[in-house]
Amino acid sequence: MRQGLKHQAPQPPATCPRLKTQRAKLRSAIAKGDAAATQGRAVRDDRAQIDKAAKKGVIHDNAAARYKSRLARRVNAADRATADAPVLRRRARRHGGQQGAIAAPPPA
Repeated sequence: MRQGLKHQAPQPPATCPRLKTQRAKLRSAIAKGDAAATQGRAVRDDRAQIDKAAKKGVIHDNAAARYKSRLARRVNAADRATADAPVLRRRARRHGGQQGAIAAPPPA
């Protein structure tokens, strides 16, 4: 292969491994129930990495939106789980064990 063609070949951007590592760390922290990981800088940094990867063309814009949406859903679910755990258990007992069927608390 000619040297000029080698230099023109696209190189994998360094953003991709960094993005995967960042997402994996945050997902594992959320799964463990780490409340500090779901608030503040970690989530903001992960969203920034996703945006940067989309801007550089490492991932598609729609994929970036999908990643950010799924991240937000996981973070919100983790926040709700830590805040409403006793309430959901009481409500599940009251409604015959259908914990997943009731998503929001009744209006006050």
